[in-house]
Amino acid sequence: RSHCDWSSDVCSSDLRFLFKNKKFSEINDLDLKKEKIKAVIFDLGYSYTQIKDPKKGLSFDDPGELNMKMGLNNFSAKDVINKLNAKDLEKIFKFFGEEKDSKRIAYKMIKERKIKEIDTQKLVKIIESSKRKKSEGGTTKLWRQDKVEED
Repeated sequence: RSHCDWSSDVCSSDLRFLFKNKKFSEINDLDLKKEKIKAVIFDLGYSYTQIKDPKKGLSFDDPGELNMKMGLNNFSAKDVINKLNAKDLEKIFKFFGEEKDSKRIAYKMIKERKIKEIDTQKLVKIIESSKRKKSEGGTTKLWRQDKVEED
């Protein structure tokens, strides 16, 4: 016999455990008062194995697709980068990535995607060529924001 949260397809055959696959922003929606909870474990990150898996699209070192989906999202980084308007991209980069060159990067993305859909390697080139001050980690900083935006 198993105890499952079928909406998330996460199950346990051990009735002592109940797994919930939810966005952190939905934690208040869980009706935990009915449960006799002794501990809660949150998985807030991702592993080296996930980063190195080109199908996940979490690394800008690999030519994999811009994915970055980590579970509950109905859209990918590819959708965000290739479909949002310049103002929305700029807001994401500025707010989540704390990127000073957010406007320049967003407008260069819009220009480049008119020619061809932006993939991982093209995105790296756009970010690097748009930065006024060239610094190590500029791409990394902006890359993190795309993962944050998904929640």
